[in-house]
Parts: sequence; structure tokens; C-alpha cells
Amino acid sequence: MAPTWMSPSGKYILWYEYASKNYFVWDGMTIKNISSGIKVPLYDEEHDTPSDPSPYGVMGWIKDDAAVLVYDRYDVWKLDPAAVVAPKALTNGNARKTKQTYRALVRDVDKKYYEANESILMSVFDNTIKQNAFAYLSPSGNLSAIKTTDKAFLVSSILGKDAVDNNGGILYTKESYSRSPDLHYAVFSPRGQQAMTAPGATVASTELKLSSINPQQSQYNWGTSSLYKWKTFTGKSSEGILYKPEDFDSTKKYPVLFYFYETVTNGLNGYIPPSPTASRLNISFFVSRGYLVFAPDIYYTTGHPAKNAYDYVVSAATDLAKHKWVDAKNMGIQGQSWGGIQVAQLITMTNMFKAAWAG
Repeated sequence: MAPTWMSPSGKYILWYEYASKNYFVWDGMTIKNISSGIKVPLYDEEHDTPSDPSPYGVMGWIKDDAAVLVYDRYDVWKLDPAAVVAPKALTNGNARKTKQTYRALVRDVDKKYYEANESILMSVFDNTIKQNAFAYLSPSGNLSAIKTTDKAFLVSSILGKDAVDNNGGILYTKESYSRSPDLHYAVFSPRGQQAMTAPGATVASTELKLSSINPQQSQYNWGTSSLYKWKTFTGKSSEGILYKPEDFDSTKKYPVLFYFYETVTNGLNGYIPPSPTASRLNISFFVSRGYLVFAPDIYYTTGHPAKNAYDYVVSAATDLAKHKWVDAKNMGIQGQSWGGIQVAQLITMTNMFKAAWAG
């Protein structure tokens, strides 16, 4: 079934059509395609299974049904439900150029629409370095970046509307691989409409860390996460996450475990607590005990999942084995569910791995 939305006043019904990959509206009389002027995909560009890709979705409506805001992979598009005004990318395409994904931080689930001149707090995810930032974006297209002193993090949750004070402060949690998701409070200044008086200006932020939920971690050998890039056997540029022990010594050799499940690198800065698992590798547990763990992204072509897994996983292992700090004679693979199927397949295609675990 096609995703469908009702406008706040009830004047329009909006839906996404999988066949044409466009948004349509019905005003009770006529049906109009309101996104045909957009030349970039409004659907999942990285979709790699034999099915219709889903749309990136609807951000919300502007007051009085004046416009509807929808997402592409990176940007926010302003669409006219009357199909009179041409679609407009609110960052003027800069989001795609810089590979930064803008998404609204919804703190009030009861909010019906945005004001035409509202400053909307956005999460900005940098797809190159896998880090979060914040920005103000208005439906008119004014954009103001928010300057923070700490960018190597993921925003793991934004608390609801009741977590906002009279200064416009927000409560949220943020994390990295080496830092637990602690509670933070921030005020952005200037904020609200003031932030829009100088489009393109940088907005300062004041942030306070309010919790320290995992002080005992300092007693353990934790680890680090970093992006690792290489070329697959078929010449594709790829990347994965390389986890190393906190006390990593490049003069020593380390056994390597490969964990994979489709694409994982957006979680570069995700915290992984050590915990029992029934089917998948607990990365922190093994890294803390002196293993390297590598998690590659895998992209598939229809009908060839095993060949694709081989191309990415084995080429990554081959590339890593070139480093003196890798014990190439002691490498293992692990995957669960879909990844477990590929583990079972890969051990019939290569003798490179000393151990395998299909979860």
C-alpha cells in the first residue's frame, strides 16, 4: 500500500506512488503530481533488494496547507500542493554536494504543522565522516549552522516537548563508540527566528553534560572505532568500521573477527555495550579482550548475494592482512540471520578464515 497523509486542514490527501516514484495530491476534484519537477530520487537510493524502494518520507506540512515538506536522501523539498510553484530544495542542493542528511528533530509529536517562518531544529548527519551536527532550517530556505565543540558523536535520542525550557533549551543523549549515551542539555544562541535574521550565519551553542552513566568503563580496556577504506576485487570503493583495543600496539599482531550485516558504517560512532547475545558478535566484548573487529559495508546486486558478500568481505580481509599488526593466520567471520546465511556460503568459497559462526 502506498504511504498516505492527510493535510492538517483536510483539504488534501497526499500519497507516494511506487510506480512513478512521485508524490501526488487529491483535493476532492483532481489528482496532481506535485514532485515531477524534482530530478533527484525521493526514494531510497541505496536500495539493493528485488523490491520497490521506499520513499524517504514526509517531514510535515506548512500552516494552512501552503506546502508540504518531503525528504530526499540529503535535502528537504518544499512542494506546492496546488502544483503551481515549482519544487524547491531548502538547502539549494548544498546538502547533496556535501553529502549531509538533514532531518527534523521532532520533539512535539502532537505538532500538526510548521509556521511559514519557523526556525526548525534539524539533525545534520555527515555521511562521509559519520557524525552528527545541528542546524536551523526554515521553510523559506534560510539555513544557519550550529557551532558545537564536539562533533564526533551520534544523537541517540531527543527528549519530548516537555524537555524544553523558556530559553529554548533541549535535552538529548549523545554517544560515540567510546562514550556511553549520556544526557546533555543545550541552548543555541541566537535561537528561533533570531537565528534566521542572518541566513548562513553560525549559531553558537552552550552545552552541559548532565549524566555519567558508565564511570566503571574506565576500569576496562575499551576500544576505538575508525573508518577503513579499500577497493573490492571488482574495483568498487568501499568502507567499513575497524574496531581496535584501547591499548592497541602497532608492533604487535592481533587476530581479526569480521562481523557483517548489509551496511553498518553509519554506526561508526554508536556505543556498543557488552552484553550476552544469542546470535551475533558482541563487538565490545571481543575488542576489550585483544581482538580487532572489522565490520564492512556490503552492497548487493539482484541474484548474486553470495558473490557480493565474497567481493566485499574477502577483499577486506585480504587488504587488512597487508598490515603488520594483523595476524592473517587467525581471522574469523560471524554473521546473524541474513549475515549468517552468507557465513555458511563464504566458508565454501574460501579457506581464509580459521573460524566461522553463523548466528
